[in-house]
Amino acid sequence: MLRIIGGKLGGRYIKSGWHKQSGLRPLAEVFREALFNSLGSFVEDAVFLDAFAGTGAVGIEAISRGAKKSIFIEKHRRTASLIKNNLKSLGVNDRAEVIVGDVLKILPTLGEDIDIAFFGPPYDKGFIPKIYDTLLRWNRTPYLKKIIIQSSPREWIDNDAFQVIKDLSRGDTVLKILRYKG
Repeated sequence: MLRIIGGKLGGRYIKSGWHKQSGLRPLAEVFREALFNSLGSFVEDAVFLDAFAGTGAVGIEAISRGAKKSIFIEKHRRTASLIKNNLKSLGVNDRAEVIVGDVLKILPTLGEDIDIAFFGPPYDKGFIPKIYDTLLRWNRTPYLKKIIIQSSPREWIDNDAFQVIKDLSRGDTVLKILRYKG
């Protein structure tokens, strides 16, 4: 079980679906709290993208803190079903959209204006350069208020097209808040 930290749903729990073989790596409470404290009022009335959504905890936290909508992209149907069930149990499924598929293929096709994009890909699988490439090809990137990328410190790379606004790194987790320079 994962606890929602702040906002209207603060203190409520969602199912994590986590076990050693699941491959899910939910963002720890301490990082979710630091992230949303850093984002502050940017979340209110925003459309929030939770890409590589896993448990959906980050996108649900955004809804709890006032996002008008969260869009979840998750490759695995079983995990996407977990997100849908969590949204339903919290009574916020009307403020969410769950898309099943490959983030890197779906992102360029999204037509909706997204304000904040969070990427939490599997660690050490080479996703960071692919995320940058996809963002640079996506015509909505210049309009993003914030981009957040979670990775392991072993794979983090900077990209000249993006400025790091905040670094919330600790241990085996690098969490960077970026903005597009273009």
